[in-house]
Amino acid sequence: MQLLEHYLRLFRASSGDTVPREVEISLREIAAILCCTDRNAKLVLHKMERLQWLCWQPGRGRGHRSSLTFCVTPQDLLVHAAMEQVQKGEIQSARAFVKKWGDEYPTFAGQFQRWLQSQFGWHVSRQGKRRVDTLRLYLEKPFAILDPAYVLLRSEWNPVSHVCSGLVRYDHALQQVVPDLAYHWEQNESANEWHFYLRKGVLFHHGRQFTADDVRYSLQRLRQSNPESPHRWLAEEVKDVQVLDAFTLRIELHRPNQLFLQFLSKEYLGIVPADYTEQMGDSFARMPVGTGPFRLVRNDDTMLVLEANETYFGERPFLDRIEYRFMPKHERKGIPEAPEIRYTPPTAPVVGRTERSDPQRTAETPTCLAGREERAFQYLSLNANKPGPTQSWSFRAALKRILDPAVLIAELGGSREPADVEGTAGMNTGGSQSIDPEGREKVTRLLRESDYRGAALQLFTFPDEDHREDAEWIRQRCRLFGVNLEISYVTPVELASPALLKEADLVLDSANMDKRKELSLLEFLYSGVGSLRYHLPAAMLSELRRQVSRLLACPIDPERSHLADVIWRRLLKEHLFLPLYRNRVNVLVDPRLRGIHLNSYGWIDCRQVFVTR
Repeated sequence: MQLLEHYLRLFRASSGDTVPREVEISLREIAAILCCTDRNAKLVLHKMERLQWLCWQPGRGRGHRSSLTFCVTPQDLLVHAAMEQVQKGEIQSARAFVKKWGDEYPTFAGQFQRWLQSQFGWHVSRQGKRRVDTLRLYLEKPFAILDPAYVLLRSEWNPVSHVCSGLVRYDHALQQVVPDLAYHWEQNESANEWHFYLRKGVLFHHGRQFTADDVRYSLQRLRQSNPESPHRWLAEEVKDVQVLDAFTLRIELHRPNQLFLQFLSKEYLGIVPADYTEQMGDSFARMPVGTGPFRLVRNDDTMLVLEANETYFGERPFLDRIEYRFMPKHERKGIPEAPEIRYTPPTAPVVGRTERSDPQRTAETPTCLAGREERAFQYLSLNANKPGPTQSWSFRAALKRILDPAVLIAELGGSREPADVEGTAGMNTGGSQSIDPEGREKVTRLLRESDYRGAALQLFTFPDEDHREDAEWIRQRCRLFGVNLEISYVTPVELASPALLKEADLVLDSANMDKRKELSLLEFLYSGVGSLRYHLPAAMLSELRRQVSRLLACPIDPERSHLADVIWRRLLKEHLFLPLYRNRVNVLVDPRLRGIHLNSYGWIDCRQVFVTR
């Protein structure tokens, strides 16, 4: 960088901005500009000549002035230097570099931003004779936790699902559980005892062979996690794991569970190597190892990099490399926005995604639009387990009328769409759409019955843009009816704290929902990431445990679905949570990229992506 700064000093001192441009100048003047000796000035000039930045013609004889011809503009050199830093993965350094020189050379920042925009999406490079297909995406925040047992966000879940395989996998296209590390399984009639037969020759990314001991370790690790994993509920069904041999194991459950395969298909039950996990300790959370189609080779505050696993036991991905580059929103000017899927804005393997406005795009970038409505939904949880207004059915019923989803969607707009919760067809899960004098009187009566006297209630949520918009709308709407809310914005880790969730009066969050209908309900009830398990009164929890036991033991799919619907309706009738909306996810796709299908969370399985001409 010092040579570049020398060039900038010389160019600035030459009083001009065009190239090529010749100036007459003596060696002594050059040395003075560069604050060095004549000898060092000559060395600097020769280095610049070799790089073809300038041409230097020394004057002949004492007193004759020399000729210096500038061949490159400072802006071009600055852009090239910033590009080199990005290509080396030194994005933080590139940001600081642009900030340092952006004011003095305004066109530099614009040139660099246009180049940076072109770097996202699909790119092909060569390593000798080998073709390398790379997919570059951007995310707003780095990933500190990629341990499958502790991931909190759906944005974290996506790379984890490419690194760690489970015993089985849920195929979103087929909508059924399919083999993964286990190629076959058997269950007894009551579904409380399961045998799994494992693939041979599967290697973890660090080179060791996968065995049944790793399955037992992963299940016990989740069940006995300390600190407690937010996904521990998935392993609490397990009573005992017996390794029969290196590739066969028997799992005994505490109770019959016809959904146990679906439990095992959750990404949080990815199998990890016992030896490596223990050896890495706390560092494993940032650099986990699995047996999946991609291996993690880098994860820091600048970028996350996945490379295709050449020894993957399944079909090798077409993509050779996936790069997630972390860029705060204010630095992504000119790059199409990604929607906030849960807490952070993930992107699609293309030009980008859009949530609140039409995506920007350059004229030379061919794209087509793909999209789907998320099954996950935004909701407000009311703490009926804490003494105070939210323990009152009347107060919760009043809030249901006040916080009309139709009004929220109409006033805030964006990608928000109505949310129809599973099992509630024909049931009004929203408010009254408009509060007329009669409706206002009902709200007033319900608040009076609840004995609410204007005390401030604490609402907790995340600081991301959509959560802020929702929370502020909720506060303003409640204020119209004399309900006083105070908002606290906290991190995902803080909001997963049982102590905070128990103390909160209200929590604004989103629920993970997909085609595994009954499992999605159980995750909504029991996940440590969500608030509902801490907001339900003890009597309600006992009632739900009995209903869940019946659901799990039921061998007939339609009957299980009906039992799940009964639980959903019970929760809604008690106004223990208020559904607000779903998001619509739109993705701009390079038409040469195929195999792109959005799952229920708005994410893409990169192992299925391939390229056509």
